[in-house]
Amino acid sequence: MRKVLVTGGLGFIGYHLIKYLLNKHKEIDITVVDNLSSSEIDFGSIRSRLKILIKDFLEVKGLDNDYTDIYHLASPVGALGILGKNGFVAKNIIDLTYKAFEIATRCNSKLLFVSSSEIYGHSGHLDENGVKHVYNTFGTRTEYALGKMASETILENLNINHSFKFNIVRPFNVVGEQQCSKIGFVFPTFFENALANKDIPVFYDGLQKRSYCYVEDVVQAMVSIQESELSHEVFNIGHDGNIITIIDLAQKIKAICNSKSTVVHIDPVKKYGKCYLEAYDKIPDIKKISTFLGWKPETDLNTIINKIYQYYKKDK
Repeated sequence: MRKVLVTGGLGFIGYHLIKYLLNKHKEIDITVVDNLSSSEIDFGSIRSRLKILIKDFLEVKGLDNDYTDIYHLASPVGALGILGKNGFVAKNIIDLTYKAFEIATRCNSKLLFVSSSEIYGHSGHLDENGVKHVYNTFGTRTEYALGKMASETILENLNINHSFKFNIVRPFNVVGEQQCSKIGFVFPTFFENALANKDIPVFYDGLQKRSYCYVEDVVQAMVSIQESELSHEVFNIGHDGNIITIIDLAQKIKAICNSKSTVVHIDPVKKYGKCYLEAYDKIPDIKKISTFLGWKPETDLNTIINKIYQYYKKDK
């Protein structure tokens, strides 16, 4: 039987990952560690099937249960969620990575490290072996990207002396039900404002391009990688066909909600402070994961928007 540790397991991606694992495996032992810093998800329906520790992962002791798998998602997250940790974001990410490594080596577990597409630091169609840039402006997003990039390098270097099994994934713009608006995610912010007929805030001119991937497609990819024989690989996970500008996304969501909201353009630096940085245009190259595992995302953008709309309507 698989014994699984999921750090950050009650966050947005972690919650969907756990649900997927519970549905996929008739017998599975899952331990979840989460400090509830980035989520307001009601996990009561699955609580009885999990061992849950509501605590910061760095403070947890005694995790020596011979885990077969560790999914390491614990991290500061969200464009607004990381702002309050400015100056400590990179350290926190790196410290959490060392903790996951220590447990993985002690338990002889296979580790999946959830990195970020932010490490590419530039616009374009981005593949795993492409050049990575550091943002040329100081800000919390730069620090976040450096923390993820450093963690990837640390794991690769630690492997030279310790030889443990791990893979790295870089998700691109993951969206779906139960995402939290308070830490800066676009979809819940737009939907909640549109349904309340409030102004829909678009940063700058709104011409930033994103390529959104449905969370259930993402967690399927993560589990396929983790449960494969692959090790020491890095994979982009995203949807290279769901490309849209932020302004067009705002208009689509406004339309499906039949909203009276006004789309307004704002300067996020004036609103949130000088540590805020906007992301570059990011389109994932997913040829590697498609070649290695045959994975391709199944959910198109219109379907994603409709699924999330139905989620909000049902919740009213």
